[in-house]
Amino acid sequence: MNKRICTLLAGFALVLTGLTGCDGASSSVEGSAAASSNGSGSGDSSAVQGSTSPMAVGATCHSTNPDDICIGMKVVVFKDSRGNAVSDEATTLANLAGINKIWKQCGIAFQVEKYETVNPADMGLAFGGSSAEAETSATRKAYEDDNRFLVVTTGAWNVQKNAWTASPGAGPYGAVMEGSIASGYSEIYAHELGHYLNLDHTSQGATANVMSATIAHSSVQLNASQCTEARATAKSFWSAMLR
Repeated sequence: MNKRICTLLAGFALVLTGLTGCDGASSSVEGSAAASSNGSGSGDSSAVQGSTSPMAVGATCHSTNPDDICIGMKVVVFKDSRGNAVSDEATTLANLAGINKIWKQCGIAFQVEKYETVNPADMGLAFGGSSAEAETSATRKAYEDDNRFLVVTTGAWNVQKNAWTASPGAGPYGAVMEGSIASGYSEIYAHELGHYLNLDHTSQGATANVMSATIAHSSVQLNASQCTEARATAKSFWSAMLR
């Protein structure tokens, strides 16, 4: 498994010296069915880029412009033993707006098609702490979706990592984040989706680049080569996720 480490600048009030490790009974809100069961294969007509988009939770990114890339997402949010979720739908959609603002420069956008709050104990998983951080692979496997990018937010880990994402070729696929970055850190979510799209860390553009190993609120840029790679990966490896 390809694992990556990145640091957070002190500009993030939440974690001043933390690290972000970068690998990609429940209630749910869901759009209509989509695509095939193979993340690298072709889907049915409702999931092909430029055709009718599955119903989104919040705004859709579907476009009739063939140059635009719209990717469906499944969002899973952990809740504790008392039923308290670490995030909510409004926060998720606020993060999505920040993510799409960053990725717009590459002609890529995301839409939430499934939103679930789950009790991880039902899947034999820890809610938070170092145990949850150690279970990121099992978490991705438990909630994987062959037709959508998977983004999971757990309870706080209280370790020097904030996220793990599996790159193409290193499944089970998905991005797993800890709850302490659930709100107000869309740059980290955008960074992890970059790994999902086969982007590695870069030193070009210093911390202004969202794929910098050191992330700040000002880390919002993507260069032309990154956009080319991300778009090519979306079309070749993640075609079943395109809308």
